[in-house]
Amino acid sequence: MFEREVCALENLLATATKPANLKRAEALLLRCNGWTCVDIGDELVCHPDTVSRWWTELRQQLAGNDVQPRRPGRPPILDEGNAQLFRSLIFLTQSYARPYRGGDIKVLLESRGISMSLSAVYENLHKHDFSYQTARPMNPNRDEDQVTQWKVQLPEVLKETAESQPGKILKLFFQDEARFGQKGTMSKQWAPVGERPTRVRQDEFQNAYLFGAVCPETGQSHFLVATDSDTAFMQVFLNNFSKTLGRGVHALMVLDNAPWHKSASLKVPSNVTLHFLPPYSPDLNPVENLWDFMKDNFLCNKITSGIKELIKIGVDACRKVTMEIIRSVCARNYCTT
Repeated sequence: MFEREVCALENLLATATKPANLKRAEALLLRCNGWTCVDIGDELVCHPDTVSRWWTELRQQLAGNDVQPRRPGRPPILDEGNAQLFRSLIFLTQSYARPYRGGDIKVLLESRGISMSLSAVYENLHKHDFSYQTARPMNPNRDEDQVTQWKVQLPEVLKETAESQPGKILKLFFQDEARFGQKGTMSKQWAPVGERPTRVRQDEFQNAYLFGAVCPETGQSHFLVATDSDTAFMQVFLNNFSKTLGRGVHALMVLDNAPWHKSASLKVPSNVTLHFLPPYSPDLNPVENLWDFMKDNFLCNKITSGIKELIKIGVDACRKVTMEIIRSVCARNYCTT
């Protein structure tokens, strides 16, 4: 039909980076080849009227006519000033004792003269990069200055450890323990609205312990399932962990201040250096996130008859933890070497 224009559309199709430009060029090429707007809409998953408008604009350009500018549409509910107020109000609700949901935020906005539907509230929450999250618990005795100082000093600790181990590959690991057992963990599931599902929950007293060390950067991990959490099992864990590192690898292991981590009788392998977290700061350890993930996905809704079954369930759960899970769940901006 129009050789020059078809050539231009083909070039646009080959070089377009924006999905909208790509779809428009493909739609116009199909229209040039005799496809109907309806068929093009079905093929490219867009409205036939949109294809028709694109085609009309192209023909007007070829005829030398000015294309009528599109109407700007409805102005946004939140202008720049109201958008700042919106964000400020959402941050303000973080300090409230009662959680604020969409309906509460809608009422709060109306009290400030901003009226919008509930769906618009949620749309703007996502637009401004908010999501509904459970807060990480924080110990009231925590010292924020110590936490900030620890984060600042961690790169220097990594550098000093690397310099003290010339010729070695340094890897950053985080270590922790978690208890699980016959106090059953329940997980969320889909169910009809208004019909809360029921599951059998065990309420007995035997427990087992997970020892784990993970490298958030590579996804490498090592686990031990034990009957107790003490210096003896910590020694077994460190010895086995040391053997998995491989020749020429040295691990900087970050862990909390539990007594069995600092025991005088604990013998740390030569290819492992321990580095301790600030007091009362478990949230700095990404392994805590992994324990929550495992309890929600691999250790929930279980009924066991004793410690042997608990050990087996723990081992099975550890085997299901992949490198991809660790890199995703344990990702932190300070977890790289």
